[in-house]
Amino acid sequence: MTPDEHATILNRWLSIRYEYGINKADVVKWVVSITGIAALFVLFFLMRNRRLKKEVNFRKNMQMQIQEKEKALRLSLDAAKAGTWTWDVLTGEVIWDDQMQSIFGIEPGTFGGTFDAWKERVHPDDLQYAEQATLDALEHDKRYEYEYRVTHPSVLIYCSMTIKQKRSFFL
Repeated sequence: MTPDEHATILNRWLSIRYEYGINKADVVKWVVSITGIAALFVLFFLMRNRRLKKEVNFRKNMQMQIQEKEKALRLSLDAAKAGTWTWDVLTGEVIWDDQMQSIFGIEPGTFGGTFDAWKERVHPDDLQYAEQATLDALEHDKRYEYEYRVTHPSVLIYCSMTIKQKRSFFL
């Protein structure tokens, strides 16, 4: 670029700057304002990130507490030779843990997963009473306890049920 071209461009810039009233103080104000706004955005996202970290840590701690309680429950159930089962009355799905399956004399993982599969395991002489007691407790949303035999040789089941929204049961 020649010195004349440079001078022409500089004069044009100066004339535009003066024509629109732009001066150095205004440019500095705009730069400081934009920098300040950018800094506020950065601070906002850093604070939000800090809150997210707190939330993640809180959830991790809660998960660890749940796992510890589940481990303690499992130890207690194993010591008592007790099992747990859950019955979703709406879908008909029944879930037994391994201890529950052992109590009923079946291999873990082979339970049919239905109310009818449970009825097949109850001793025929006790079936009507056990089924009626279970259905009555569901109908009236009450806690009940009863005993019945299963088809496994020489096993007597003492059943204590608490009716809950999720319908969790303990034996």
